[in-house]
Amino acid sequence: MTDQKIGLESVAVVIKGLFNAAIFSPQWFRDQNLVGSAEMATQQIDLITRDIALFRMGWLSCQVNPEGLQLSTSEPEEFERLRDAAIGVLRILAHTPISALGINRDVHLSVDSEEQWHKIGDVLTPKTIWEDSLSSPGTKNVTIWGARPDEYAGREQVQVEPS
Repeated sequence: MTDQKIGLESVAVVIKGLFNAAIFSPQWFRDQNLVGSAEMATQQIDLITRDIALFRMGWLSCQVNPEGLQLSTSEPEEFERLRDAAIGVLRILAHTPISALGINRDVHLSVDSEEQWHKIGDVLTPKTIWEDSLSSPGTKNVTIWGARPDEYAGREQVQVEPS
């Protein structure tokens, strides 16, 4: 299509269930051997209450509320460690009711020109069918769903939009 360069990548593991946000902290992750001392040295706690925990430590960001947990990183070299941390939390909290789990990967591509940027939208959603009813049609976003290629429930979703 065009020459794109990855500008930003991130992965988030989102777990829906019943969580006690108050137990989550950088020290809890360290006590459970889910992170090391390097992460502890860079911890930044935004908020930890009975209902919400928001903090970062090194490569790992954590958001918890009573309905869900999200662990994320924007460092591609840490994607596997993120997976391991999420698995570790689920094993430690084995009796916590879980209703859904999702893995969200964001990839932001950089293009060299506005022409290349428009070409992506034109390939995904050709504008010719809209030219009779819209003046200067343009693509705002495109979301495509597909069946999973395995036996698990859920779907795969690709969303394309400017960032």
